Amino acid sequence: MRPLWIINKGELSEVKADKIPIGTRAVDRDLPIAYHTNVLNMEPGARYFIFTDGYADQFGGDKDKKYSTARFKKLLIETASLDFDAQEKAIREEHIKWKGPNEQVDDILVIGFGT
Repeated sequence: MRPLWIINKGELSEVKADKIPIGTRAVDRDLPIAYHTNVLNMEPGARYFIFTDGYADQFGGDKDKKYSTARFKKLLIETASLDFDAQEKAIREEHIKWKGPNEQVDDILVIGFGT
């Protein structure tokens, strides 16, 4: 149910997700499961990100608030020009700094790939 974010030349675009969890079983739904297929032309230099909601949902900061999707977008845009190892380190360090003494509240998965 999470989008695909594409960052290219400092701009973020989004491929909307289907509002059907991946693990959904047909017997658990009134409506049929119908995922959409998106075909993308990978642009040279672009970065593509898929992720769980765990990063944005983490509590922390000065006011013990959620990190937020907007802040997560900004972080990915700001670090997209780094090589993937450096970007991973920056994202991990930001999470630890934000979380502070709070427990991690959810699973966190961020997958980035590019050309």
